[in-house]
Amino acid sequence: KTVLGPIISIAFAFVVYYIFAHWRIIRFYRKKAHDSPTELVETATKIIDDVPGRRELCEVLIERIRDPATRSPMVIIGGVGAGKTATLVELTRKLAEQGIVPIPIRLRDSTGDGELDFKKLAKVKFEKEIDSKLFSGGHFDRLWRELFRSNEVAVLADGLDEAFKGHRLGTARYAKLSAVPSVTDYPW
Repeated sequence: KTVLGPIISIAFAFVVYYIFAHWRIIRFYRKKAHDSPTELVETATKIIDDVPGRRELCEVLIERIRDPATRSPMVIIGGVGAGKTATLVELTRKLAEQGIVPIPIRLRDSTGDGELDFKKLAKVKFEKEIDSKLFSGGHFDRLWRELFRSNEVAVLADGLDEAFKGHRLGTARYAKLSAVPSVTDYPW
């Protein structure tokens, strides 16, 4: 009986510490996503105009993201300057507000080998953003697995039209054909 008490106390302290450490990091990231989404959406400018309909579009997208029955990859299509990136900024802010971890990625940062690995790009971006808050590499790996297991991550990709510039099948057409089947493997 005398040995069991300290072991239980140490185990309990570890669990409390683990939960607190995860909560602290997630809270830090969500706050950044909510308060400074343009810092996370690297292609965004600091000044984002309020465009009628953007908030409503974001609300519809969030409903689809949160509902497991309708969740699927979604693409916002528009010409240069149509507001796709600005919508991504607003979506980043609103998702963080709702307790989801939004991870905006730039597809032009992909390796250019014809593959778009959304999950890998998001993992690299998220680790870069929270690195100063981590205790170890293993800590990040556990946190990442937990976030995906609990469906708390929304990967927001920007620059689909730029990801395959110069590819023989054409930029947007090839990117859509290549990217969409691969993203369905991930829990959004």
